[in-house]
Amino acid sequence: MKTQLSISGYCYGGAGHSCAHAILLPALETELKAVEARVGSPSRLFDLGCGNGSAVAALAGAGK
Repeated sequence: MKTQLSISGYCYGGAGHSCAHAILLPALETELKAVEARVGSPSRLFDLGCGNGSAVAALAGAGK
């Protein structure tokens, strides 16, 4: 079997947060609170899969 190399240039060395999460997570929390104020607590969130999963893991850990 031939190994395929990724040409995307993006790779993740682990499931932890990057420096961008210091900006991303508070902004995401603000938006989720705005949605909850308009429609009530959402029963589901969709993670598009652009990243290593650490943002959605943080939300799940917070009970979102």
